[in-house]
Amino acid sequence: MSADVLVLDSDPETLRFLEDRLTLDGLSVQGAESLDDAVALVRTGQPWIVVTAGDTPDGLVFCQEVKSDPQLSDVVVVVVSGGAPGQHLVRHWLGGGARADLYVRRPLGNAFFGARLERWIAAQSATVGMTSDRLLESLGGSPSVEVEVEFDEASAELDRREVELTQRELDLEFEQSALVERESHVGARLEELHAEAAQARVLAEAQEAELIEAEAQAERAQELEEQLAAAQAEVDALRGQLTAAEQARESVDSELESARGALEAVTSEAETARAELGAATSEVEAARSEAEAARSEAETARSEVEAARSEAETARAEVEAARSEAETATSEAEAARSEAETATAQAEAATSEAETARSEVEAARSEAEAARSEAEAARSE
Repeated sequence: MSADVLVLDSDPETLRFLEDRLTLDGLSVQGAESLDDAVALVRTGQPWIVVTAGDTPDGLVFCQEVKSDPQLSDVVVVVVSGGAPGQHLVRHWLGGGARADLYVRRPLGNAFFGARLERWIAAQSATVGMTSDRLLESLGGSPSVEVEVEFDEASAELDRREVELTQRELDLEFEQSALVERESHVGARLEELHAEAAQARVLAEAQEAELIEAEAQAERAQELEEQLAAAQAEVDALRGQLTAAEQARESVDSELESARGALEAVTSEAETARAELGAATSEVEAARSEAEAARSEAETARSEVEAARSEAETARAEVEAARSEAETATSEAEAARSEAETATAQAEAATSEAETARSEVEAARSEAEAARSEAEAARSE
């Protein structure tokens, strides 16, 4: 079953208002779920009024589909939108395509749309009444002449009023279109002003940032000038230090020349010390040789002492063996003991001489070490 009014609007209040108002006059209202669904319903059912959303692309495409189809030329198209015209509606107005019969704002319960809807309902009822009379005539019935006269007079009056209303509606539509177009221009200009204001704000922020950066650079330049002045003072101080260092270097060069002369003298003394060290070393070697000879003599003396001790032991054995010859042996033993003591004394004297020679050798070594130390000190100087 086709509906009298087809609605393509996501706002549920639109469908609810039309159902509440039109069902009182026996008119049916149907909502479409999508653009394709709405196009199919309008072409198969051919409703009396189509209400579509003007703030969505699909709603405006539906308006173009209906108004560009010659078979749907009798369908009244109403475009509803909320608030200020959006970009889709502005492009629709300025695009030069098919226009709707009426543009209104939500909610639909406003006085302007309510008056238009009442007139449309009255016109639709009159059209339905005329169709019923013609249907009665085709079935063989004939209304009375009085009724026909009254109906003709009423139709003429209705036609006259309809013409007046139509002219007034056209004037109002022109005024409304002008207002809508002006509103569109005002909205576009307002958006341009907003964009210019935003751009001005961005420019002002950029200029403020540049000013802050310039102030920071100025402060940095001031700091650099102060640092440059401090650096210049440091350079002057360094130049003074460099001059003092040059003078000190000249003094050091002079001292170095003196040190070189002293080094040459020390080197000569070191050479002399080396020669003396060589002589001392020769003397030490000779002393070592003498000490070795003394040790050899001491060993010989020890050998003689050992031999004497052996002879004494032999003598003691002979004394024990021949007590009768004890006196003689004792005398001989005493003599041998005397000789042994003499040899022992000689050995001890040789040992003392060897110790003396060793002490002399150690003293010579100490002198040689002292001479080496003096020579090394002289070289380092």
